[in-house]
Amino acid sequence: MLLVANGSVFTRNAQTPFIPNGAVAIDGDTIVEVGPECELKAKYPDAEYVDAQGNLIMPGLINCHTHIYSGLARGLAIKGCNSTNFLENLEQQWWKIDDNLTLDGTKASAYATIQDSIRDGVATIFDHHASFCEIPGSLFTIKDAAQELGMRSCLCYEVSDRRGQEKCDQAIAENAEFAQWAAKERRDNDNHMIAAMPNVGWCEAMTMLFENNAKMASKYFDRKLGVLEAGAAADVIVMDYKPFTPLSEENIDGHMLFGMMGKNCRTTIINGRVLYKDREFVGIDEDKINAWIMAESKKLWSTLNDRAY
Repeated sequence: MLLVANGSVFTRNAQTPFIPNGAVAIDGDTIVEVGPECELKAKYPDAEYVDAQGNLIMPGLINCHTHIYSGLARGLAIKGCNSTNFLENLEQQWWKIDDNLTLDGTKASAYATIQDSIRDGVATIFDHHASFCEIPGSLFTIKDAAQELGMRSCLCYEVSDRRGQEKCDQAIAENAEFAQWAAKERRDNDNHMIAAMPNVGWCEAMTMLFENNAKMASKYFDRKLGVLEAGAAADVIVMDYKPFTPLSEENIDGHMLFGMMGKNCRTTIINGRVLYKDREFVGIDEDKINAWIMAESKKLWSTLNDRAY
């Protein structure tokens, strides 16, 4: 059992939105109680204490639009890429990348994206993937990386005929096979960490970011997400954020949009597992994974630019 305490708790629960000296009690993968630290500490004296060190305790973030296939593109300049509009940008950069992304490249991209997400306080991702070099098995490859690192993930594959009917059919088949697997996992193993989706959505409006994302994720994973309350999934983060303007339950959204950054995340708990504590990964060999990602990125870059890295 965990007790995340010694901080100000923003619950996203309309009845009790803010607890100034609060705590979150976690049993397994579920939040069992949220309330004043003094009460919960007395009630759960044997719980492992996760010290928020006076910072903000919040629900894990939900990112409803990621592109894992871009994970190896950081710093990449593709020879001949000189786009002047969005279509040219797709043709000269992003489609070239996914045309050369192998299953190993996809897994390396997933590792890179998920590690960064955990480090930034994201507990749930929705990913729209494309790797036209190797389509069959690509969603399962991402799923394997997500399960290994502990990220809650809802996945789908881009369906397009831009590389011909065979590739289009493979994309449809990958979606269908993965959706069937995910449904069976939910039914047979009560797996609420992996899901399949038919679409994605994105918007900058506060309603979308702080209300609808949680509703969408709760629907696909069949668990209460995006809130700190009894019975909700135990996705909890600690943000080391020192505001220099007033902060309360009335304006937390504005502080999240215009003040907080990924670097403010101090601790990330997903499904009751402490994956990142005091800015260090727990049970994740970051150096080993990063070395493998580097090797795969060099392979991809060499293919794209016909030179060694």
